[in-house]
Amino acid sequence: MALLQAGAAAALAAMAALGGPILLLLGLLISGVGYGWMAGAFPMIVARYWGVERVGLIYGRLFTAWGCAAGLGPWIGGFPFDLTGDYRGALSAAAAAALAACVTMLLLPAPEQHTSIRTA
Repeated sequence: MALLQAGAAAALAAMAALGGPILLLLGLLISGVGYGWMAGAFPMIVARYWGVERVGLIYGRLFTAWGCAAGLGPWIGGFPFDLTGDYRGALSAAAAAALAACVTMLLLPAPEQHTSIRTA
């Protein structure tokens, strides 16, 4: 999962720095594949950390938050465009967020080592 976030961060940073239609298309492809893989992996990760019996509750909340962010994302991403006339600021911010997610995933404890997470 951290590798997917790192790939997304690299693709987004390249799109922000270099631009160009081919690179933008390739960056979107890389980001989209990573997004799809993460969407499929999240239920498994929730099950490993909180137990199969809580997947519906926790993944439901996670997916609801994900949907809200997806609804707000275009507006938030459009704000830097309105100020500057390009998407470099939004792409740079998205790259930074993906890199932060990568680091966060690397710092998570293994679910087997911290069973107290399951009772949270």
